[in-house]
Amino acid sequence: MPEKILIVDDELSFREFLSETLEDAGYLVNNAGSGKEALEAMMGHPPDIMITDINMPEMNGIELMSNVKKHDPNIIIIVMTAYANLETARAAIKHGAYDFILKPFKIDEILTAINNATKRNQLIVENAKLKETLSLYEVSKTIIKTIALKDLHRLILDSALNLTKATRGSLMILDEKGKELTIKCSVGIEKDIVEKCHVKIGEGIAGRVAEEGKPIFTNDINNDPGLKNLSRGLPNKSFLSAPIIELEGERLLSIPLKTSKKLIGVLNISNPKSGKIFTESDLYLISILAGQAAISLENAQLFKNIEETYLSTMKTFSLMLEGKSPYTQGHSERVGEYAIAIAKEMQLNSEEINTIKQGAILHDIGKIGISDAILNKKGKLTNDEYNTIKKHPEIGFEMVKPIKFVKKALPIIKHHHERMDGKGYPDGKTGGNLSSLERICMVADAFDAMRSTRPYRKSLTEKEILNELESNAGTQFDKEVITALIRTEKSLFQERQNIENAIST
Repeated sequence: MPEKILIVDDELSFREFLSETLEDAGYLVNNAGSGKEALEAMMGHPPDIMITDINMPEMNGIELMSNVKKHDPNIIIIVMTAYANLETARAAIKHGAYDFILKPFKIDEILTAINNATKRNQLIVENAKLKETLSLYEVSKTIIKTIALKDLHRLILDSALNLTKATRGSLMILDEKGKELTIKCSVGIEKDIVEKCHVKIGEGIAGRVAEEGKPIFTNDINNDPGLKNLSRGLPNKSFLSAPIIELEGERLLSIPLKTSKKLIGVLNISNPKSGKIFTESDLYLISILAGQAAISLENAQLFKNIEETYLSTMKTFSLMLEGKSPYTQGHSERVGEYAIAIAKEMQLNSEEINTIKQGAILHDIGKIGISDAILNKKGKLTNDEYNTIKKHPEIGFEMVKPIKFVKKALPIIKHHHERMDGKGYPDGKTGGNLSSLERICMVADAFDAMRSTRPYRKSLTEKEILNELESNAGTQFDKEVITALIRTEKSLFQERQNIENAIST
């Protein structure tokens, strides 16, 4: 593609002559009569090379160069002047001039300078693309490995912002009916806007991108008649909004997230740092990121669907277990709720929380292999019966072991009856050999057991439970987990009290 050249000079006849000469030489040429006009022209169509005079009214060439380099440091600038001196030359070089030509000059001089600048620009672009491609490769590896949808949404948006050096953006996902886009994650956008944002297909910038499956990219929305009415008061002139799809040769920077089969959503990027503008390089990077994002999002959704199917099956097994013993109805679900609340209080990440959710739901699944007579016995268990009960963690472990996607939850299933002092079962592990997930489930399981009526005893009071937990902290239970549970329970208790007070009034 021919280089784009912007000529800046306050003499109209000179601009027209030089523009015609360079167009005949095969370049794409634009021109401006002042520094202000040059900056406005750059916003919509950034050049590869700028040729500027030094002495101009309102804004001289040195001031223009300083502003241009702030917008895009990669633009190559050739300075021309009829009033050269050492001070002017130094100032021009200081502000990023590539070459310095004296007026009047021969056409061959300017063509040689442009040719040299073009070669330099190609090297700069190739080096920049190499660095960007390496960065993108590292980002893509992380995206491929990310399965949790919420984490993936955040990773895609953060990667897009980092690659384009932008400070504002959003990732919008299409609803199941295929009619509206909602924001799943954002940066630099007010919370109330995020919560209220529902964009119908065809409405606004993101809606048009979703409808047409084509990107929208501008560096001055106010001067773009085709977009001005779609902006809805967009605070930034420069933005990218593109479909996430693998396409070659397309300009993508407001990118609808889509695969060859269906649209997934739209990626919006705006407000580049330090007043810079988006460039062709940004389009190149985001187009590749968009294609990778579409594939990863679809895979993550597929994995989520499979996971939910497996979990639904496992929950069915849990219900079958609860059908064997009326005393344990809802136990697995409640243990899951307590375990997740504790994990959040301890600031575990989303992957760990998902793992503990799986483990908690399935922790007692091995009791399916225990006879009803033992599970529902109202009196004290004999030693043999108790030893039989103690087998359920290992039975559950063996039952779930073939299911690959719950592999990380297996230790929770096997070790939820271990103790910090090593006196638990089945392996007698001590606290130092138990993960935080196992220790959380141990507490959540015991907590619900104490709150529930069992064949051999009534449920304990809140005070009795608290005393039991605190007296066994450090021996049976992990102290940090107990502390987190107590904080969580106090918060939940206060919420319940507020609700009851509101109802009573």
